Amino acid sequence: MSSQKGELVTVLQILTDGLLWMSETDAPFEVFHWEGQLSSLTDAQLLERTHHSLDTAIKVVLFDDFFDAATQKQDWFDAEEESIAARYQALVSGSQ
Repeated sequence: MSSQKGELVTVLQILTDGLLWMSETDAPFEVFHWEGQLSSLTDAQLLERTHHSLDTAIKVVLFDDFFDAATQKQDWFDAEEESIAARYQALVSGSQ
């Protein structure tokens, strides 16, 4: 792995440490890098690499749209929820 890619993985690991993606399972983030991937993945390549059937539906969501709800602070948030939204904002901006 190149130094730049290694640094990116490290930054993402720091930014996502202890952060959960709120869903049915409240799953933690898992940062990884696929070695040898030199271009964008096709749908078929993504499904193969993640061991899904090739007829599995894929939905493409823009980066900002994906994180929009998680980064928006609400007036009813308590301190913990504001802290979580701030962490998502840092993740999206790539700052520590």
